[in-house]
Amino acid sequence: MKYSGLDNKYKRRSHNIFKQILNEYSALQYPKILDVGCASGIIGQVRASSKNVFGIELDDKLSEIAKENCEKLYKINLNNFKGSNLAENNFDFIFCGDILEHLLDPESVLKELIPLLNEKGYIVISLPNIAQIQFRLSLLFGKFDYTEAGVLAKSHLHFYTYKTAVQFIKSAGLDIIKFFPSGTIVSYINILPRLLCPQLIFLCKKNK
Repeated sequence: MKYSGLDNKYKRRSHNIFKQILNEYSALQYPKILDVGCASGIIGQVRASSKNVFGIELDDKLSEIAKENCEKLYKINLNNFKGSNLAENNFDFIFCGDILEHLLDPESVLKELIPLLNEKGYIVISLPNIAQIQFRLSLLFGKFDYTEAGVLAKSHLHFYTYKTAVQFIKSAGLDIIKFFPSGTIVSYINILPRLLCPQLIFLCKKNK
């Protein structure tokens, strides 16, 4: 492994999927990465190194922690994001881990991010799966209760099924290379992943 080892117990959790993607799709020891909505510096923590990791985080408390896990941190309101806000470009990877669903216009932000990739670069997108079976059953009984965190977090402005996630990604100008279902259940029962996974994670490249 190039980066911190995969934890087999949690092999389908999103952080381990990010590790897997970095290990399998980069020949570089320190690929240049933009972590969008990085919270406490998730990708720097996953890699166990801040080298060549650039983060975007607006929250004051989280950004103070993220500075330790990023080579450079930008405090930017993503609802007003333009690619020109960043001095850096030519990224090998851009990670959008559970952030786009919080934004007013996620497609516009994604379109601004795509030109920041180099020609061989990838964008990794994680979105909440509202079609997970537990939410289908809840709706059957008339329940749609928001929570503080998770798929039904109060801060989510958008929800996705596998189908609508694919439509969203393609309409922004990306091709999907691979789909990674997340979640503990999927790690044990690798059937019906679109029905069982809480997060839909996609590895993408820009259209040519």
